[in-house]
Amino acid sequence: ESSTKLMAQLLQQGVEKIDRLRERAYGLLRMLCNGQIDGIRHAYQRVLHGEAYDAVSLADSLPVEASSSSSSWPPSEIETISGCLAKSRETTLIAEPTKAELQAAHDAAVFDALTPLIATPTYRPALLKGIVVSVGGITEHTAKDAKRALLRQLNTDAARSEVCSELMHLFDTTSLKDSDPEAKRFMAPLLNTVGILLAQDAVPQEFAAEFLQRGVAAVKQSRDVTRLRSSIAVFVGLMRWREVKRKALEMLLQFLGYSFPTVRQATAQALYIRFLEEDGDMELLGEAPALVPSSSLSEISELVSLTPWATDDTETLQR
Repeated sequence: ESSTKLMAQLLQQGVEKIDRLRERAYGLLRMLCNGQIDGIRHAYQRVLHGEAYDAVSLADSLPVEASSSSSSWPPSEIETISGCLAKSRETTLIAEPTKAELQAAHDAAVFDALTPLIATPTYRPALLKGIVVSVGGITEHTAKDAKRALLRQLNTDAARSEVCSELMHLFDTTSLKDSDPEAKRFMAPLLNTVGILLAQDAVPQEFAAEFLQRGVAAVKQSRDVTRLRSSIAVFVGLMRWREVKRKALEMLLQFLGYSFPTVRQATAQALYIRFLEEDGDMELLGEAPALVPSSSLSEISELVSLTPWATDDTETLQR
């Protein structure tokens, strides 16, 4: 069990957004899967004594040893992990590559190799937590590679349901307080990831109400601008389903009245595009069902697009 927890932690770090952390985790995974239990000693020396090492080079240079058998080794799914790590070395050949191109190809290969492990229940929670930080983060090349690798795995209804269930669990186990360090680090990327999956039609309809509930809870008491802006794509994406459309729209309209200009502006831009996608009248279900005629929707779209949402002039916004 302890070795399985270790592998889960390394897999999470292997798909997170910090390049050097991914590199170290990937190298240690290779060493451990090759039977190099000595990899633990290298990690120990690095953490406690600051001794640098190149885990990838060590994994390539050391001979493969027979894995020792004990009550704690090998970890669960060791053969599956080893197979995925072998694939990570199969990078695309580039004619006269630059150092940056080689690094980009390597990073993409690591994401492509490790992400399929989200199909294993044992490692799905840790891997998905790491992938969320990368997919929903602000580092463009990392987010691109992680997003592509994740979407590639969501090619069946079962895979999409498993990932969405785990994402809801991440919402439930993450603090909603703005002051909480983990919430500040993780909640915005989590909302970004859900927004991306909604935009890519990778969220089954049965999860709509639950994602709405968790999205509302995440922003209800928050004044974290990054978190608020990250939630916009979630509410816009949820507007595709009739049963949650009204409540999602209500949240977005509330954002237009927030005191943060960047939140108002981002919401207005997203709403304008969403209104343009409406085909005909817009139906809103609820205790008092409503139907917004297409002509009125056009007027609303024009108002949304012409209002200077970035201004702090209250009189201008109330006109």
